[in-house]
Amino acid sequence: MIICIEGVDGSGKSTQTELLAKKFESEGKNVKVFSYPDYESDTGKKIKEYLHGTEPVEVKTLFKMYLDDITKDAEKIKEADKKGVVILSRYYTSTIAYQCAQGYDYNEAKKKALSSGLPAPDIIVYLGVTSQESMYRKMKGGFVLDRHERNVFLIENVLKFYRKEMDDNFPGNKKWIAVNGSRSIEEIQKQIWEEVSKVAARIENKAARKKLRT
Repeated sequence: MIICIEGVDGSGKSTQTELLAKKFESEGKNVKVFSYPDYESDTGKKIKEYLHGTEPVEVKTLFKMYLDDITKDAEKIKEADKKGVVILSRYYTSTIAYQCAQGYDYNEAKKKALSSGLPAPDIIVYLGVTSQESMYRKMKGGFVLDRHERNVFLIENVLKFYRKEMDDNFPGNKKWIAVNGSRSIEEIQKQIWEEVSKVAARIENKAARKKLRT
């Protein structure tokens, strides 16, 4: 099972990813977590330099950098999916939202994501917060804001493209679950677990029926 946790900076992705992983582990599941950008990778280091620098980078180059950072793990994600639960803190859905918000062609972005060889998530949990709350949470946490986090106009545009992906049901099969990220951590965790559990049960039932037929 592949679960993707999405949202703008400060929406609570890291917290909810960690809590969800612990919950599945308490249920005896094998859990593998991937977080993007991966600042330990060569491409991730370039992304970090961009985010904390001032030099302009062409949006086509940015899209490729962010997508490459994820596709390097395609086989690892597929293998982990076979063994248990995969939780992704951001995925190609985030790459689309952020780079299209900066001018990359939306339809082209979807095509490239679908042809990347990356497996589709079984569910995408979107943590919704406003652009103002995103910035407030990052500043309250004492973080030095990168060029994306301090650009309220960019964040507003990113939110529009997240909504567009949801409205378009990308990448298909009604995968998106919108969660109000402004509530308490406990309330958000409870809703996420309820929604994810439903999908997990469907996947397990489908696997059981397939096993009976063979």
